[in-house]
Amino acid sequence: MLPILVFVGISSYSQAFEVVTKKYYPAVIMASLPVVMDFMMDNVAEGKLQGFLAFDPGSAFVGLLVGCVFVFIIDNKWLNAAITNVVALALTGIGMIHSPGLLFTDTYSPDFGFVAAYSVLIVAFLVLHFIKFNHKSFEKASEEEKKIAREQILKYKEMEHLVQTGDYYRLVNPFENNNHVLWQFVSKDKKETVVCGVRLHSEANPHIYLFYPQGLDADMKYEDVVTGKVYTGAALMKAGLPLPLTTGDYQPIKFTFRAVEK
Repeated sequence: MLPILVFVGISSYSQAFEVVTKKYYPAVIMASLPVVMDFMMDNVAEGKLQGFLAFDPGSAFVGLLVGCVFVFIIDNKWLNAAITNVVALALTGIGMIHSPGLLFTDTYSPDFGFVAAYSVLIVAFLVLHFIKFNHKSFEKASEEEKKIAREQILKYKEMEHLVQTGDYYRLVNPFENNNHVLWQFVSKDKKETVVCGVRLHSEANPHIYLFYPQGLDADMKYEDVVTGKVYTGAALMKAGLPLPLTTGDYQPIKFTFRAVEK
């Protein structure tokens, strides 16, 4: 009997991928997991896989609900996703799912972990609905916007190793300076650093602001990769460099220095 059930299950599962579009494949996979967990619970030694127990009662209903939620997430239908979780919460309340027995029976014992999870998801999906969140917004962006996004990603990739593994310094506190904010990342070997920031407001007769990089080797020489000028670490940290003059508010600032043998 078991081989027949396995064959029917595999056939039905493969057919599901044939009749739905590719974007819904994650929903099909997630919808099948509660049933798979139920099957595993029924075919393992007693006391094993205790974490799957909550999926055992009403696994077919749970699978349908999970599949629906993922379909609605894929389609950005947050209100429908919230309603689906309300249904899941109601079914949990009456003992149809996540409970060994129905309401008003001796075996009624709903899993309150799922009650909390469904409640949180209802609130989260309602928030996404009211703010009109759309995870497909990038697909609707113009080619120019996509080009800008790709360029910004590439610029970040150039300094990603410093951001993730370097030492961080806050050079200018935004809560103490209303003109600009600066921060810095320095590699562990002090051979590379990047200073990033934002010029918050433009000025009619701008004051010359100096910034002072930190965490460098005072005896090393560093080259500004844009201008090619070379400074000692001591000069950068003690004498500083002037911020570039910018036009307009909220203009980006970036300096990259690398150690050189000169």
